[in-house]
Amino acid sequence: MAVLSVDHAEPGMVLAAAVTDRQGRLLIPQGKELSERHVQALKMWGVAQIDVEGEGDAADAFAAVEPEVLQEAEATLESRFARVDRSHPFLEQLFQYCVNRKARGLQKDREADHAA
Repeated sequence: MAVLSVDHAEPGMVLAAAVTDRQGRLLIPQGKELSERHVQALKMWGVAQIDVEGEGDAADAFAAVEPEVLQEAEATLESRFARVDRSHPFLEQLFQYCVNRKARGLQKDREADHAA
């Protein structure tokens, strides 16, 4: 399973988890193969990310991040989420998304420093 931004969603990808709206209503069921129309609808509905089956580019990008960098990103973001009730599933998922995004940025910066 790979979590990726809807901006990177492509027709033919298969959902590993159902897509729901903020009230929990089902938009697209788990196991559904995305069509171009689905991708457009996801963007119109304001869905930020989806879980898809397989090992896509998003999964590879997360796997490429070193564990130390991931820990550094998490430590950096702990203060920003200090007053957030992360027991709520959405907020915990948001935190994890932010940590992964921050870690990828830190990893790219380190790779650029080593290349220079």
